[in-house]
Amino acid sequence: MSVELRVSLQRVQNLLKRDPESYAVEFELYFSHFKKVYEVQMNNLSHLNNEFIYLMNFISSVIGNYKKYIEEFVNLIFEIIKKNGNELEPQIRLESCRILCKFRKEKLICPIKLVGCFITLFNCKDKALRAHLFKLILADFKHGSKKSQFGQSIKNQLQ
Repeated sequence: MSVELRVSLQRVQNLLKRDPESYAVEFELYFSHFKKVYEVQMNNLSHLNNEFIYLMNFISSVIGNYKKYIEEFVNLIFEIIKKNGNELEPQIRLESCRILCKFRKEKLICPIKLVGCFITLFNCKDKALRAHLFKLILADFKHGSKKSQFGQSIKNQLQ
């Protein structure tokens, strides 16, 4: 089933990216389905749910066309990491971090909020994730300090 779901989501993703206005209703259906799967995942944190990962990646790749859902989606991802980061299944935790990094690069997330979220994950027992997050945080600060206005806002908030 997971292969069929992945192929189906890729087809819909292609349609949503080509003509977002015509497929807005379909996006809303997938987004509401994601929220239901999210609730199931919140009740069973240590279980690997491939459907949840596929839907999370699908929503993150097309949500740029549906601006009114971005904040809600980002808050759901932040919530699952902040509240349950240590109990989460490692693959879900990693995919959530990747999605947040992607949104950070697109300047949809405040870098300070992202760093604060990632710092909470340094307590988890996943050494590879900790090393990955450490590199991301360092790269973000280096990159942010080179940018003029955006980097200055980061520096001012840190001081």
